[in-house]
Amino acid sequence: GDTDSVVVGALLGANTTLKTLDLGTSSNAMGKGWGPVVAQALVVNTVLTSLSLGSNGLGDAGGVAVAESLHGKNFMLRALDVSSNRLQVPAARALAAVVASEVNLTSLNVGSNELGERGAIALFEAVARNHSLTSLNVSSNDLCPPPAEKKVGEPGSGGGETERPGAGAGAETDRSKAGGGGGGLRPGAKAAPSKSSIDALAVVLRTNTTLQSLDLSGNALHEKAIKLISQAVRRNASLTSLSGVGKSSLYFKALRGTARTLDLKGAGVGGEGDG
Repeated sequence: GDTDSVVVGALLGANTTLKTLDLGTSSNAMGKGWGPVVAQALVVNTVLTSLSLGSNGLGDAGGVAVAESLHGKNFMLRALDVSSNRLQVPAARALAAVVASEVNLTSLNVGSNELGERGAIALFEAVARNHSLTSLNVSSNDLCPPPAEKKVGEPGSGGGETERPGAGAGAETDRSKAGGGGGGLRPGAKAAPSKSSIDALAVVLRTNTTLQSLDLSGNALHEKAIKLISQAVRRNASLTSLSGVGKSSLYFKALRGTARTLDLKGAGVGGEGDG
């Protein structure tokens, strides 16, 4: 409850030896009031390297408070878990500011939240500029809404493939510009605005040189999204573990022999045409 939050916050703020703190369980019933308390403690704590606040119902305001306490501070935190806390777009943007500027953070878990496409875009655009993050979990965040379907007979319907409004040749041009030719983003450079979360993710996969583990599971990626991801992964030299891309992961990365781990649970592997 709130009383416990004050006690834990005081201990965290005053402690000078604790390196790891795991409060990541719903049985703690931390609730929304804990976010600001923990945030205040993090401002003055300079020794904590791993913090888990998963499954505690912090809510968006709590997530924003925690992120803002880290942004711009000389903190040592390397691993942050804020999964399953009902975080939405404002929290995603606050976390993105941390990812874009802090060099110590190497692992971020925002799985099972409510970031949506806009939240994912903010986060992915920050990761594209990050040079320290090695592990990112964005599972189960509804980051990829299905493309709008064109009715049969409409111009450009092609009799089959669905298409997102505004997509097409222009979107492909924007993606190629955002990718920067695969050479990575120069320090201080700004990527072209992303049209979707998958466009932003593709930029990450083409340009980021430190990310090793990426979890996209539980996002119901549609075939067009998987195609864009597969094309981007072919130009990535650092990723060794990729989850949530369905059975298409059999073809990209695996054929190149660079991925060490491919999570194919629920991917329908072994179906017709897989060989």
